[in-house]
This record gives sequence, structure tokens and C-alpha cells, in this order.
Amino acid sequence: MAHAVPDRYIISDDLAKENKMVINIKKYLSAAAALMLTMTVPSSCNKTSKSQNTDNLSSQTVESSDVAQNSEYKFETKTHQLEIDGSFYQVYNKQIKFNYLDKPYEEWLSYVSPYDEYVPMLYSDDSGYYTALDTVAFAIRYAYENGIEELEFPVEYDSALIDLGWQYAGLSFPDVPMTAGGCEYKLTENGYYRLKLSDSVLKSASHTDEVIAAAREIVESIPPECTTDADKAYYLYDWVCTNVAYDEYHVNSTGMVNNEPQSVYGAIVKKRAVCDGIASAIQLLFNMADIDCGKVDADAISADESGHVWNFAYIGDEVWDFDATWDLRNYCETEGNELTSFENPEYYKWFGTTRSTKLGMTNLNDNCIYFMPPTKKKFSADSPAAKCADILVNITDESDDIEYIYDGKSHKSVENEKLKDLISKNGNAVLKFNDPYLLEGFDHELELYRDPIYEGKENSELVYELDLENCLLELR
Repeated sequence: MAHAVPDRYIISDDLAKENKMVINIKKYLSAAAALMLTMTVPSSCNKTSKSQNTDNLSSQTVESSDVAQNSEYKFETKTHQLEIDGSFYQVYNKQIKFNYLDKPYEEWLSYVSPYDEYVPMLYSDDSGYYTALDTVAFAIRYAYENGIEELEFPVEYDSALIDLGWQYAGLSFPDVPMTAGGCEYKLTENGYYRLKLSDSVLKSASHTDEVIAAAREIVESIPPECTTDADKAYYLYDWVCTNVAYDEYHVNSTGMVNNEPQSVYGAIVKKRAVCDGIASAIQLLFNMADIDCGKVDADAISADESGHVWNFAYIGDEVWDFDATWDLRNYCETEGNELTSFENPEYYKWFGTTRSTKLGMTNLNDNCIYFMPPTKKKFSADSPAAKCADILVNITDESDDIEYIYDGKSHKSVENEKLKDLISKNGNAVLKFNDPYLLEGFDHELELYRDPIYEGKENSELVYELDLENCLLELR
């Protein structure tokens, strides 16, 4: 029986267009940030603070603040927009402190990261307006890339906004880890949230030049015959899956112990990483090759609720998900360089999939839903999955018609001779379906109830693997 997808995880193409959620990865819409502008001051700091107000992002606001009754701390209840180099940033009047010192917003918000040339992010639209969430993300990125150990946010920014800002920075910038595992923070007596970045985080961030040089070398090695986005994406994906080993040894370490496996430095330079570093490598490499690419953050549906990070990317006009972590060829169990091979199939299962293939295994974190586009629901002849599967199959719950895509064309059926030819030449025939929930109720009619592909053999005997989670059927 097919499992229903929870409504809160479904984002239709129409809804995305209606709300202008994401038009392009270079124009992230900070929809969630607008909701975060109404923030609650922790009761431990101010038990009688007034309700806080939100600001209109499209106009300048007047700076204002309220003094809470029976409190020496002066709380600001409104942000204002600060213009820097033609862009507007939503900030509080109080400065964010870097290594215990006030640093004017103008100084660090004008900072240009070496990664900005390749992965431009955080543009809500072309107007150049940034929300308070963006400001937090920029502050974290600035501290991370400039070796700053202590970062202090006025309490008005709120701990929830800081947590969301860290993860937003991780979604946006390839060198920032997705979670706050690389820092500790606490509320100080003078009304600041103090974040202390670990030495491991700062060490990984210090290799920017080395990372960019290594990534550029990989991208420049793309063969000239790779002319389409799908070709380039496959080459880079294959490089990561072949050259980067999953760091099983450090998988349970936090950023306070060893941040390298969670970093793009760990993946591209050290060539051993976990999902965060691997997804960051894909993000950087794809964007360097002019393929718009971002990250997806989710929690696994399991007893430990462990987190997972993968990618989405625009291939032509289509958006698909890519999970190189689950397609890696090798892993390392020790601190040394000894590698063990995964028993992976000859093809990549998670290259160019629909997001619905993940919804049975993960819960998408609310913080990332607002910043990513929905994937396509049906394959086309140009879909990247055609690089890995012999036949793409579109099934819907609206019609009994089935579409088969192979040899660059759409077909209403697939002949036995075609399947025989694939098995004869390749040793197998791989069919990839567009929807795991519909596939489960499909009863595999395609192969089990058609005329025998081989005389004297039941079609069911040819099924080598049926992977409902990833919509794959392999015949041998």
C-alpha cells in the first residue's frame, strides 16, 4: 500500500510560483526571515517586555527602542535598514561584537567572501534588501572566514533566529557547516548571546585558497565533450563519488573535536568527509561549472533522528536532487588512509532524483523548506537521471497511461527487444520511476505481467533488484 506524503512536505510548482519562493538559486527568498522579525526576548532577561513589531522591508524605518520596566537593560523593539554599497540590511542599532569588540555594521557587511565569485547567495530579489536573518548569516560567515573566535549578538536577535541564521549560512555558503556543532553559545549578563567557534572550525575555514584552487582544478578538468549541464554535473558527481571517502571514523565526532569531515576542505582537499562536507563540495563544484546548486537539510526518520544534507541543482530548466553521500564508492573506518569499498551498483542511484524519494526516510527541516525550489515530478528526455538509468518511467495517479523515455525520446511502451538488447549489451537493464509511492502500488506490471521477455523464463526471474525507496527496477 502506498504511503501518503504529509501535506506539510508538499510544495507544488504552482504554490512556489504564487509565493515566489525560489526563482533561481541566486535569488533565495527569505520568506522565513520575514516571519522571524517578530522575536521574543527570553523571559530570563525581560519578563515584562512589550510586544515587538515587524518592519516593512520595502521602506526605511525609524530606529526606536523601549526600556523594560524594572530592568536596566534597554531593549530595542524595532530593526532599521542600513544602506551599504547600495544594498539595505535589516539590523538593530546595537552592534554585533566580534572578539568582544563592537564592529560597525558597515565594516563587516561590506565584506566580500572569496566564495562569492562562485556561489552568490542570499538575494531575496534584485532590489538588494536583506532581512535580519541574512544579517545573522553574514555575521557568522564573516567570523568563520576571518578566524574570529568570539561572536556576540545582542539579545534582540533571539536565540531561535541565531540558530536559524547559522543553518541558513550553512545552506548558503559552501564553507560554513550546516549545524552549530562547531560552536558553543550562552546568554551573558549584559544581554548578548556569545558564540565561541571551535578551533577545529577555524582551522577548516583557514584553507580557503587551497579549497578554491583544488575545486577550480577539478572543474577545469571537465572534458570538452561534456557540453550540457547534465554532462558536467555527472562528471563532477562522479569525481566526488570516486575520490571522496565517507569518514566513518569521525562520523560521530562533533565540530568541537574535528570539523574537517563536515567541511568542503575535508571533501575536496583531504578527500574524506561526511554528508555536510560532501554536499558542500557538490555545491561549490556545480556552481563553479555554472550549475546553480544549493543544499537540503533534513532529519532521518530513525531512532536517533540523525541529520542529513544533500543537494538540489538546476539542470537546464529542471530542478533535481543529488545525494553523492549515498553514492560514494569508498569509506574509511580508521584515522589512516585505508579505504573499504561499498558494494554499490554500477550506476548512481541518487543522481537527479525527485525529492519525494527522500520523504519516506527524512523529515525536511523547516528552516530549509523556504529556501529551496521543489523538484520536478516527471522526467523528460533532458533529465539528468537519463545519465544513470536506461529507461525513465513516468507514472501518475491521474491516468493509467505510462510514459517511457529512452534513446532521447518519449514512448508509450517499451518493447521486449529493447530490454533484451540492454541486458545483452550491459548485463542489465535499469528502469527509474518518477514516484516511489505510486511505484509501490504499481505492482510492477511493466515487467511481471507482460509477455515473457525470454522464452521459457518468467519475467519475475529477471528482477535483480527492486528499490522502492529510490524508484529503481533492475533486470538481469
